[in-house]
Amino acid sequence: MERAVPSYMKVEVGNILSVGLIILCSLSIYNTKIPELMVQIKTEAGLLIDKHKFDNLFGGKEMFLLYRMEKKDEIYMSACGAVYFKRSFLISALGALFTYGLVIYNLKTTENSF
Repeated sequence: MERAVPSYMKVEVGNILSVGLIILCSLSIYNTKIPELMVQIKTEAGLLIDKHKFDNLFGGKEMFLLYRMEKKDEIYMSACGAVYFKRSFLISALGALFTYGLVIYNLKTTENSF
């Protein structure tokens, strides 16, 4: 009483899964680079502050902006505060997908054995 899955459905599901994985991986990789780049910007702002601290040619407005940039905290992208896109997110998301895939596969094989 097992119904066969048409081959076009298998191809469609495979395409949907591969696109989803590519989007998830690229989103995680690029979002984890944001805090690293902010640290580089803060370092450069600190170097500029140290270099031009007593320079009269460098205006007060620019120094104020550099001080503000140096004081900013690191920004982590999140999904409405529920999930923060850090390096560990990609590993945990792929692990969850793998685990759910194994559970679904095992449910399918155990139903057929009865």
